[in-house]
Amino acid sequence: MQRITLKVDEKVLEAARERACAENTTLNEQFRRWLTEYVDEYERLKSYEKFMDVLREDCG
Repeated sequence: MQRITLKVDEKVLEAARERACAENTTLNEQFRRWLTEYVDEYERLKSYEKFMDVLREDCG
């Protein structure tokens, strides 16, 4: 696994840590989930666009 560095406002970071703690998780875990969802969304969009291109070719 690779490390990354982020810059964030201290108040935002503290609030995020508090929320993660309240949800019995960590910021690392939450960021990994977000990043995975971010990539998955992009991949779904690319698949959809490919599918639509195929439909356009078949219909037109």
